[in-house]
Amino acid sequence: MTYLSVKNERDGVLSILLFVNEGQEFLGPAAEHVLAARNWTDSSRRLIMRMSRGTLERQITLDQLIGACSSRPVEQIQPVAREILRMSAYCLYHMDSMPEHAVVNEAVELTKKRGLAKLSGFVNGVLRSVLRRKESGEDAETLTSPEAIYSAPSWIIRQWNDDYGKDKALTMLESLYEERPLTARVNETRISREELIGLWRAQGIDCDIIKELKTGISFFSAGLIGEMPGFKEGLFYVQDYGSILAGEIVPLTGAEHVLDLCAAPGGKATALAERLLAMNSEAGQTGTVLACDKTEDKTVLIRENASRLGITNLTTLMNDALNRRSDWAESFDVVIADLPCSGLGVIGRKPDIKLRMTPEDITSLIPLQREILDHAAGYVRPGGYLLYSTCTVSRRENEEQVKDLLNKHPEYSKVPFEFDGQMTDGNLQLLPGVHKSDGFYMSLLRKEEKHE
Repeated sequence: MTYLSVKNERDGVLSILLFVNEGQEFLGPAAEHVLAARNWTDSSRRLIMRMSRGTLERQITLDQLIGACSSRPVEQIQPVAREILRMSAYCLYHMDSMPEHAVVNEAVELTKKRGLAKLSGFVNGVLRSVLRRKESGEDAETLTSPEAIYSAPSWIIRQWNDDYGKDKALTMLESLYEERPLTARVNETRISREELIGLWRAQGIDCDIIKELKTGISFFSAGLIGEMPGFKEGLFYVQDYGSILAGEIVPLTGAEHVLDLCAAPGGKATALAERLLAMNSEAGQTGTVLACDKTEDKTVLIRENASRLGITNLTTLMNDALNRRSDWAESFDVVIADLPCSGLGVIGRKPDIKLRMTPEDITSLIPLQREILDHAAGYVRPGGYLLYSTCTVSRRENEEQVKDLLNKHPEYSKVPFEFDGQMTDGNLQLLPGVHKSDGFYMSLLRKEEKHE
């Protein structure tokens, strides 16, 4: 907790930025440290999250602005002073409710309170220079490259251009800064989608059905998810649009045995378990779900979510998906392989990903994904299904991985499924800005029956 200090909101924001950029933590856990450290008001929590997320979203652009006004390169500025400059520059450009002079003055005071009085003059000078360039329009000369305009690493821009063409890449980049609703899956074993929407609207929550999904609801939360009506009663599960869809396209009759190899926090595993429970009366027996992940913390999280949702046909197991299990050979009707990936599809919600992911990281993920997929393919019984999914928008991690799997396992073939009134060829790549979703990929495959 080296970076933790929460004397006021700006001090909390600074702590989060230091956890992320210096401590190499993800935004979510970093924010949890700060928000749990004192009893913040709701308005303070919202301010802290807006400033933290916004600063990380725009960090590449902010560094360009700061670098143009600093006597030293941004990467050589003392870390605490650097984060104060970033968050203050963000406020000058994107927090209209904050008087500009107050932003500068509070940055200077925060620098002093963090024991860096000798740098307070430097911080003051850089921010006043940033402000002068903003007011004169001179900053436009700095923000000319795509990297600066969209605050995205050049390699991501090139990759999206290559994979999807310039028009779609531009749409994706622009969408990263659009306000987007949260999404949830209704637990139909306890309530209908229409009833949950009625409950939420009665409490003033802005929500609606997602017409492309059978169980999805979009909503804007005004407070903590855990305090929303129906959360403690297990009436819903907050889950990304693409992840909800992936759980809906798997064919089920009601008695299947399902394996989820990398299940935490349990979105797809609990979704399929709910579907199997709902089919119980028709199938005559209830199918089961085995939800696995490689650490005890993750399996505990799955169990907690399943318990809240009232799911009785799901068990968990601590298991590393990289280890081949000979005892699982051809044992499951459905295997879900939602694998570790670069996460480029969820940058709009997790902006720190673009600041730490590199092309080399993706290259290192490819063989890991292929090995787990190869194991997963062996666990499916003849006639059963394999669902491969990721939360990224990288062809190398998506279509090319499925192509490699089909070359190694000719007993598999892609299964077409419907999305938004159209039949896919068994693959679907959701793109941020193009679809009402973050970036998400799914491929549904079927293993051929054995014939005597």
